[in-house]
Amino acid sequence: MESFRRCCALIRNFWKFDPNGAFLRLPYLMMAIGVVHLEEGAQRWKRWMMATNCLLATYQYCVSVVAVLLVLQNGKGAFALIWSVAAVVSFTICNVKARVLQHYLGVIREVGRFVDGKPGYSGDAEFDLAVRHEVFKTMRKMFAAIYGNCFCVQVIMAMPIEQIQRLFGTPEEFGELGPVVAQLASSAALLLKPFIWMSRLFSGTVTFTGLLVALNAEMKIVRHGFEGVMDRVSAAINEDIGQGGSLNKRAEQKMFWKNLNVNVKLLVDQHIEILRNIILLKPAAENFYFIIHYYSLACVSAIIAVSLFEGFSFGSVAIAGTACGYFAQCYWWCYVIDSYEDMSSDIADQAYALAMEIRPSEKFRQEYKRMMKILMIVQINAARSNLFTCGGVFPISITAFGDLCNLTYSAITFVSRVS
Repeated sequence: MESFRRCCALIRNFWKFDPNGAFLRLPYLMMAIGVVHLEEGAQRWKRWMMATNCLLATYQYCVSVVAVLLVLQNGKGAFALIWSVAAVVSFTICNVKARVLQHYLGVIREVGRFVDGKPGYSGDAEFDLAVRHEVFKTMRKMFAAIYGNCFCVQVIMAMPIEQIQRLFGTPEEFGELGPVVAQLASSAALLLKPFIWMSRLFSGTVTFTGLLVALNAEMKIVRHGFEGVMDRVSAAINEDIGQGGSLNKRAEQKMFWKNLNVNVKLLVDQHIEILRNIILLKPAAENFYFIIHYYSLACVSAIIAVSLFEGFSFGSVAIAGTACGYFAQCYWWCYVIDSYEDMSSDIADQAYALAMEIRPSEKFRQEYKRMMKILMIVQINAARSNLFTCGGVFPISITAFGDLCNLTYSAITFVSRVS
């Protein structure tokens, strides 16, 4: 009983927001389920879990390849061929994504450690905490949505319906092996299938977009810092005057420039460090989205065409739900990138507004020129860092997602007519 209570407490602490907790604990769990090796020399139970996961995934992949060969051999029809080929391609893409994620694991860990260090500070601790809490809630919602979908699909796959077995189970030729062997083969082909493959499919999206959302939150904190610079400088001057009595105009101006330099330098250093980590993450995110985008364009149209051919049923609902999940992750990527670009523009606007708010002084002309140069550099850095591309082919944006939807519709029409 005590062990059960400890387990429940561990899950509760893992699930709730902890300002000092590791930001990537949810993506790391998803990567582990998706067979991305996170650590060397793991405990024995972790190695056994990973080995069992790999064994099931390998078996299910081999079953899908055999299904393609049997469809080609027996000539079962165009839609059967489209579905079986799409399944093999989907499993292959899932494995490719897992390997890409493994390749960029060093970059992911470095950026994750940077996020865990809480690099942004706006001068308003409550605002900073609220922003970071919202980021964790976003990650938690993604995690819950993905595994909620996995659970629903697994329940559908467990139903004793002929269409479910035909679409997701073993080929009917496996029945020649005998009822016991055929049943075992079918059960292994369906066992934890959504959890294994959707973890591979979505762990990269959760990880990369989660880091981008976290970095965007730090940018939001920096923007809030620029918004309140003049208020903090005035408050510091008033506090000093209250402690030391009245000051003459020159001493007050000197104190103004001193506090202004301290506040702006802190924000500029934060902004530069955030941009450095975004630039570090950028090639990995662009290459990963390239795989997602063109896989969605090539396979999702075929999957949707099969679901339309099958008509309304539990099987077609599961297929359509999976296809919608692919489109949802494409939209989420575009939304996150657009949000980051908007935040970069907002920081540039705040730097410009601050520059307009600072009045030039004859006695502190050099300080004024230096501050204008610093704020101009902030605007230039913000403008230069706001372009993410799909593997260098085209910019990632909501507009690009609209183009993907149009192309997918054309592909669905083409597949339906050809079949």
